[in-house]
Amino acid sequence: MTMHGRSRITRHLAWIVVLALTTLGTSLQAGDITGIVAFGDSLSDTGNTYLAIGYPPSPPYYQGHYSNGPIWLEYLAGQLGVAAPTPSQAGGTDNAWGGAETGNGTSFMGTPNIGSQISTYLTSNTLSSTQLVTIWGGANDFLNGGQTDPTVPVANLATEITTLAAGGQAVHGAQSPLARGHSRHQHHAAAGA
Repeated sequence: MTMHGRSRITRHLAWIVVLALTTLGTSLQAGDITGIVAFGDSLSDTGNTYLAIGYPPSPPYYQGHYSNGPIWLEYLAGQLGVAAPTPSQAGGTDNAWGGAETGNGTSFMGTPNIGSQISTYLTSNTLSSTQLVTIWGGANDFLNGGQTDPTVPVANLATEITTLAAGGQAVHGAQSPLARGHSRHQHHAAAGA
């Protein structure tokens, strides 16, 4: 990817973060947060894909995660002093699935994409103003979904943030690994939402 193309992607993703931050109805402090509700891809999946299809294998992967240890959500929860999100397939609040792309439908792996994760969650849950909502996605659109136009996942993420905001929750951060040049094959000890 050229520097011009990377710069354009970063600029588009920066607008997603700006959009997310401008939808805040109130400001939150770490002490106000009682839990995390997560949507996204393998970088946020604490075990939904593993529980559903037995992938990724554990071991060598860590407890059904797509990493060799805890993921960024678990580190974030520890820093906030709240329980780490567990897989929604086991009754938890981590709705992320390995392979997920932005938008609706299913991924190349047959797992729910981020828009579908959000729709499914909102049909039977109400978000609380003390829950931190995270969305991490976009890389699979390019890596596995054949997407070449960065405006498509950006528009999808904007729609997903709007859907969550309409569901009663201001989104406190949206992140795509492309904004920081991350690859889904890298393990991150801690990353921000």
